[in-house]
Amino acid sequence: MKIAAVKSNKAIAILRVSSKRQEGNASHPLQEAEVRQYCEDEGLGLEAVFKIVESAKESEDRKKYRDAIAYALNSNIPHVLFYMTDRETRNLTDNEANEKLVRSGKLVLHYVRDRKVIHQGSSESDFMLRDFQALQNKQFSRVLSAKVNDVMTAKARDGWFPNNHPPLGYIHQRLKDERGREMKRGTILVPDPETRNIRQVIREFELRASGYGYDQIRDQVLAEEVFTGKLPYHRSSIEKRLKNKFYRGYFD
Repeated sequence: MKIAAVKSNKAIAILRVSSKRQEGNASHPLQEAEVRQYCEDEGLGLEAVFKIVESAKESEDRKKYRDAIAYALNSNIPHVLFYMTDRETRNLTDNEANEKLVRSGKLVLHYVRDRKVIHQGSSESDFMLRDFQALQNKQFSRVLSAKVNDVMTAKARDGWFPNNHPPLGYIHQRLKDERGREMKRGTILVPDPETRNIRQVIREFELRASGYGYDQIRDQVLAEEVFTGKLPYHRSSIEKRLKNKFYRGYFD
């Protein structure tokens, strides 16, 4: 590999996975092993390895990625290594920003698995191909997001709830197989069979709708002996419950 304008052989590697769930798998070690072998083959001095867990979909959310690029620029390290093109970016904003850095001679981008290099002297065809790959990566992210949203919405409609602590008035119920046996994994949210819990929530909403303040609701619920928990019964818990969008049919 000959890049005439670049005299330094110093390099950093940016190894990215998209989520915490991937952090413990083999992705980071695999990427790092490939990167180190690449540096040995190409005579690059690997100064730092940044192992990042964050999405590449939105440029403004990529703090660790930006810190890594800033480190390379501030340390006069020209070579930035990525395992594959989609490890660099899945948005066009970062794609354009890096092209400007490459064209100005500040960075050289390496895609280790493809043994591909983009530098100041690269052809316009190479830059165009990089743009096509960035667009493909962005579209993959779009489609994946749409699929995940559809699946999550369907699960939510079937009673799935992504929290171990359901709101007052609801409980987790284990899913059952076709023979009616409880399954080891999987639950749905159902109304609490302890109807007093449901009545407390309904009464809090009724009183609020009638113009009661939080302290007044607390006093009235206690006076009516509707409260089902253990004292103290805080006004803050009432306020939090009444503002919980779950009771309007929504959750994040």
